[in-house]
Amino acid sequence: MYKILIVDDEDIVRDSIASIIDWNSLGFDEVYKAENGITALEIALDVKPDVVLTDIRMPFMDGLELSARLREQLPSTSIVILSGHDEFKYAKEAMSYGVLDYLLKPIGPESLSEKIAEIKQKLDMTKNEAKFLEKMRSQLHQSLPLLTEKFLNSLITDTYSKRSYGDTLSFLGIPLGEGPFIVSILEPDTSEIEPKDSDLYFYAVQNIAIESLPPSNPVFTDSYGRIIIIFSIEENLGDENAHKGVLELLNILNTNVNLYLKIQITASIGSIVDKVKNLYMSYNEAISALECKYTLGKNKIYDIKDMNYLESAIVYPHDAFVEFMDSVKSASPDLIMQASKSISFALKGEQAISIANIKLVFIEIIASLLKILAVTKGTSKEVWELGLALFGELDRLNSIESFVAKVTDYALIVSSEISSLRIKSSSNIVTRVIDYILNNYQQEDISLISAAKFASVNASYLSTLFKKESGKNFVDYLNRIRIDKAIELLRSTDLKAYEIANLTGFANPHYFSILFKKLIGISPSEFKNGT
Repeated sequence: MYKILIVDDEDIVRDSIASIIDWNSLGFDEVYKAENGITALEIALDVKPDVVLTDIRMPFMDGLELSARLREQLPSTSIVILSGHDEFKYAKEAMSYGVLDYLLKPIGPESLSEKIAEIKQKLDMTKNEAKFLEKMRSQLHQSLPLLTEKFLNSLITDTYSKRSYGDTLSFLGIPLGEGPFIVSILEPDTSEIEPKDSDLYFYAVQNIAIESLPPSNPVFTDSYGRIIIIFSIEENLGDENAHKGVLELLNILNTNVNLYLKIQITASIGSIVDKVKNLYMSYNEAISALECKYTLGKNKIYDIKDMNYLESAIVYPHDAFVEFMDSVKSASPDLIMQASKSISFALKGEQAISIANIKLVFIEIIASLLKILAVTKGTSKEVWELGLALFGELDRLNSIESFVAKVTDYALIVSSEISSLRIKSSSNIVTRVIDYILNNYQQEDISLISAAKFASVNASYLSTLFKKESGKNFVDYLNRIRIDKAIELLRSTDLKAYEIANLTGFANPHYFSILFKKLIGISPSEFKNGT
């Protein structure tokens, strides 16, 4: 609803306009009156009407001066001139003050109502436009972090029009200088953190980076989920000093992360570039430097300027490694022996390979063999410890042949262990799953999928095997265990039905009651009361 102020120095005209129109039906719930421009201005400043309907010729302050003052002090108020003076000069002057319309006296109720309806329609349009713009502003404000991250990603991946990046930086409030720059990549080590908390730690590291660095060094996440920092470098600092400065900042950041979160980070540094348009070059080099973590380990800082040495020194027989691991998983001794020869051949073919490089390759092989055992339920303690002991033995080996012989012997043991466990697994999977149910029936989220994951088998395969061995499907068996446990609690405690439902893994007490009655024949309360 809107407010209107009627201004005319003739009482009869003013009162007539106020009374002959059904203002409420036209969308105006408040109607004010004033006898001259001065009074009208006072009222308008107080109530802030949406429309002012005013005569031109009035004492003290005429309608034109009132229009000018309203346009200055209440620019959103719509002004309509109502006058018997139809000279063109009045209309022209009125329009210069932003008057919405110019109506000539005399005007009948019907015509005036039509005009007011038109004015109200214009007000509605203006109001809706204002709401739409406000909504857009709100959505834009909410989207700014996402827009900022998307824009920064476009800069480092060379997908943004470099001709307009300056305006976008200003619009998004990113205080990135003119250069030079260095791009760095961070990867928090959350391997020891609960999976459900890993994202929280990631964003905590990102926030620490933001708080630890000046605003001119944007911190954001790339499309691979890594933390990216664009370091703004002082001009004429020099390549060596620039890299040294970034390295110091990253060490400080790592110290802060370790202090507050008790984790470490792996980081990499790209080369220095002079312009925003070349950021992608530094970013790609930082990616290359980060790949050193696979051979030299995590929780270190790798600088691209050291890569020339690393690339010439590090040898990794990837294809032979994959072949070797596949042969172990297939539990084929012949294939293992053949794959071990491929590894030996690949390493011997490198003339300048160092002993440190050889150790790195075989550390990776041993770790991968242990990983195979880790996901294979039922591995013997002896086989596991034998693999762990191999890490210490590597320091005592002094030839490629000795390295290959050691890991091949262990791979054959691992292969034999896998083969043996596969034979046993078909007979004990159901037993293990039943134990899993008995130990976890209280958990609401226990399911066929979680049980299959526990048993390291496919869910469909477990469903078929469980039905075959136990005579019941998984859900029916789980529900029966839960109901049996509920019966024990009903007999031995004073707990209410909904409390027992919660203790036996039922998220919905109503479903618990329905299932209880279906299986036992009576409700939980009837059972407790001995009905």
